[in-house]
Amino acid sequence: MKTTPISDSSQSSVFFYRGTSYAYKSDYEKAIIDYDHTISLDHKFAIAYNNLGNVYNEKGEKDKALENYNLAISLDPKDAAAYNNRGVIYSEKGDKDKAIENYDFAISLDSKIPYTYNNRGVIYSEKGDYDKALDNFNRAISLNPKYANAYGNRGLVYKDKGDYDKALENFDRVISLNPKDAIAYNNRGLIYSEKGEKDKALENYNFAISLDPKYAPAYNNRSGIFYGKGEKDKALENLDRAISLNPKYADAYSNRGIVFYAKGEKAEALKNWKKAVELYLSQGNTSMALRLSDAIKQLEGN
Repeated sequence: MKTTPISDSSQSSVFFYRGTSYAYKSDYEKAIIDYDHTISLDHKFAIAYNNLGNVYNEKGEKDKALENYNLAISLDPKDAAAYNNRGVIYSEKGDKDKAIENYDFAISLDSKIPYTYNNRGVIYSEKGDYDKALDNFNRAISLNPKYANAYGNRGLVYKDKGDYDKALENFDRVISLNPKDAIAYNNRGLIYSEKGEKDKALENYNFAISLDPKYAPAYNNRSGIFYGKGEKDKALENLDRAISLNPKYADAYSNRGIVFYAKGEKAEALKNWKKAVELYLSQGNTSMALRLSDAIKQLEGN
């Protein structure tokens, strides 16, 4: 039986598709091996560099991800997805301006990719430019009316603007699209809490935790409901759980300090607040660190 030799380009495609399959299954080490093999056979396979960047991003190796996105773009300067992905890396590295530059360029290449508008909206939201954020989330939703993340992000902007009814509408929409989204239930709980509907807030936090028992913010937020009800021990239990899940959760340390202070345990309150200040500073939240530092000075002065 005569066999036909496989060309290098065909071989590279075989490794590429297998690597993509491994990446989809979150088997990142095997995906990297196959993408590397793809590139060794075809140095100009731009999508392989882009996908390899995605894998490194999933592994938390941001610099390697960025390197591969740069190579993908150098080979194919019209690849909108690669610019979007590079924008994500810059966003995660805290370089918001470069992130926006990349999202802008991605949209100039392809104006119908909803996730790029969503990603750009997140940056504008973080910069406090809520009108531009809403414009981008609206555009993402118009392109994909079932885009749950965009509704969730739009809900957060309305929350920050104090428009709780619109925020609630958006979180309701997220839950209708994805009834197992723990974050959406947590966010809806926040809105009910702001509206003074504490029982509904508690119900949503409980449901968020039932869906994802390792979601620390829901425990932190639920602690506030218990604290408000005068159930300080339950509040502490939830804050302890939040911190055990995320030892760098500055807000949870701050809140635990408040509960200890209310219980008359000054030393424990100070210990938690000082830890919160340390974490806030390391995370770049200087305003919260300074505010809490003032409270610590006042308490130590008494």
